[in-house]
Amino acid sequence: MSTILKKLTDFSTNQEVIHQLVELTRPSYQDNTAILEREINHCNEIYLLYDDSANLIAFFMVNFEKLDNVDSYYLGLSGCRNNLKGMGYAKHLYNTFFRDCKQKEKELKVKILCWWTTATPIPYKWFNNNIDGCEPNLNGDLSESGFRLISKIGKLKYNQIDINPEIPFILPRVAEKTTYSEKERLKLEKVKEELKITAFDKYPIDETKGDRYLMIGYAPDIEL
Repeated sequence: MSTILKKLTDFSTNQEVIHQLVELTRPSYQDNTAILEREINHCNEIYLLYDDSANLIAFFMVNFEKLDNVDSYYLGLSGCRNNLKGMGYAKHLYNTFFRDCKQKEKELKVKILCWWTTATPIPYKWFNNNIDGCEPNLNGDLSESGFRLISKIGKLKYNQIDINPEIPFILPRVAEKTTYSEKERLKLEKVKEELKITAFDKYPIDETKGDRYLMIGYAPDIEL
């Protein structure tokens, strides 16, 4: 299947794109309204992948922003059409972003911090395997610098929630009204058992209550 990649900025008022995002994410959540509203409000850029019939296959939202004096990219919501998950389309968008991020690093002459949240084992492991300096690692460990950076992000971006300063990468109740559909939840539970990520056992969270892991890393060198 041939695909068409588009990158848009300031897409929050593009009703055609918003409708496509609503329809694509609908099967994964009990109600996708809150998460889409939250992520669209946060992110200024979106990568969109279409098939040759102009149907949306996958998407990935990001936002370039300052964390005090640190240049960063927030890696926001991504998604793929249900019947095409696991075929590498979301990975293609991540890799396209990594290439763009490395180019921006060259222009700014700085290393750009990437940060994101997740509740599920697939992206947790994928980023650990594919992004440079990913923290927390698969065992749930942080370096001293990682601890400082994640603590800083928590204070700057999530000061409305009660974060345990000893485990700063756990964001309790941060994703309000964002619960996966029953079918998606059962699939994720199965994957969690298969992947056996130590961090999920050491530091369990409850995604149904909106808990998330906060993670950081840096774009790897990528050739496309």
